[in-house]
Amino acid sequence: MTLRPNPYDATAPYQTFLEVISIQGQVLGVLSSIPLQEARLSPDRDRIAFVRQGFGGLSVHNFATGATAFMLGSSFFRSLSWMPDGASIFAQSDEDLAIIDTSTETVVSSIPCHELLGQDEPDCFDPALSPDGRWIAVYYTRGISTGHPSDGAYLVAAECLRSVPCSRPARRLPVFLSGPRAWAPSGSTLASWVTYLFDVDAWTSRSIGPPETSAESVLWFPDGSGLVWTDSYRLRTIVIGTGQVADLLHSPLPLTLQFSVVVPLDP
Repeated sequence: MTLRPNPYDATAPYQTFLEVISIQGQVLGVLSSIPLQEARLSPDRDRIAFVRQGFGGLSVHNFATGATAFMLGSSFFRSLSWMPDGASIFAQSDEDLAIIDTSTETVVSSIPCHELLGQDEPDCFDPALSPDGRWIAVYYTRGISTGHPSDGAYLVAAECLRSVPCSRPARRLPVFLSGPRAWAPSGSTLASWVTYLFDVDAWTSRSIGPPETSAESVLWFPDGSGLVWTDSYRLRTIVIGTGQVADLLHSPLPLTLQFSVVVPLDP
């Protein structure tokens, strides 16, 4: 995803486009010239799902065939994640958490998020599916209020999306886990503010450094040994074993992370 100047809106100086760019910097193709809301690579990295900004529907581009499928144009999706089998996509549509079958281009499951949490009023946001497809971490804020006893971060078994009522009730996490979050590749650890790590299997937490409260988007290293995040115009990393923080890049444009990255580190 690349940023380009936006001549149409002074309040949003840059627009996001989806392009294929070689390591040498050559633009090999433009998959979407319409500004994007978000995009996600499939587990086998042969397809990319994306949502166009201000438009309904979901697009899936196949790199091998060069074809782009556009589906479900009347729905507005966000918080995309591929299911581990690569055959379907998890997403939020309004208040519902949905599973979309990419072969049939249909929604095969759709459940109001607040019902999964055992709440009687809607307002879930930023659901995040774990890479192994076991868990969904989601924020809940009751209405427009703050400080309500029900407010907080919750963990929901992803199997509940296909089975209602679900025999596994949602669990409220012991801390709010505010800020940008990221699942570890193993699907067992959730990072918040980069340095706060919560183990969902052991139900324990630990900190590997001061919270990075200016972090805007976060991803794990593919091997789970560290994290990379954007901090305004910087790309930064932290190694979990040592807590060592490094600045990799200073950019003239704001940065946003969407995909897994490989970060070479000195021994």
